[in-house]
Formats: sequence, C-alpha cells, structure tokens
Amino acid sequence: MKIETTRFGPLDTSEDDLITFPEGIIGYPDRKRFVLLQNSPEDPFCWLQSTEDPALAFVVADPTRFVPDYTVKVPPEEVSPISLAGVGDARILVFVVIPAENPLETRLNLRGPVVINTANRLARQLVLSEEYPLRHTLVGAGA
Repeated sequence: MKIETTRFGPLDTSEDDLITFPEGIIGYPDRKRFVLLQNSPEDPFCWLQSTEDPALAFVVADPTRFVPDYTVKVPPEEVSPISLAGVGDARILVFVVIPAENPLETRLNLRGPVVINTANRLARQLVLSEEYPLRHTLVGAGA
C-alpha cells in the first residue's frame, strides 16, 4: 500500500506494517493507523507516521536506550484493549520532543508511553503516574 507523507514523500508499506491505535493517540483521537519508520535497528529514534494524515508524524524512541531502568507497570485492564497477553509481546516507545528554539533541550515524555502489541499490531498510549517525569532531558543523560 502507498501512503503519502509530507516529510518523506510517498512511501510503499505493507498492511503487515500497520500499527492500529483503537483509541487514537492523546490529542489525536481520530488518527488510528500508523507505520513505524526506522533507518536501522541500531538507530535510537524512529518516526511514528500517520497513514491517514500526511503531515502527522512523531519522533519516538525506545526509552531504555536512554533510561536503562525504565519500566512500565500497569494493571492488565489498561492494556486489555490491545489484547496484550504478556510483556514478551510488548514494544514500548516514548515520544521525543525536539524544541525548535533549542534542540539541545531534546527530551523524552516518559509519562506517556506507547505500548505496541507486536503479536497483533494494536497499540495504546498510556498515562503513567508521577513515577517518571513528563520531560526527561537527553543532554547529560548518556545520550
């Protein structure tokens, strides 16, 4: 399938690459279908690109690349909408914020992770308690 994007131009992707957010993403409840674009598995950052809105794409990252002890502890009912059977089927990503006025203040939103069920490609954004900061600055954090 071909999708249009404003950042990357037209892209060919497979239906098998689609990630579906049944409830949408916070702030974008009507955008439910995305693909993950990554240059290589070694690259710590990737793009979560909407297949429904060419201009909607988020930089995301595996938080453990920057915060090794990062864990998501949620009650099973929080991930039941995506039919997550166990942690082995979960891929966790967090949103990356790169301020245009000062890219050196790039930060991770550790409080709003995305949980992807790799078995069925369903995903959900969670809102965690205050255990983790909303803004975790990467500079000086081993990045």
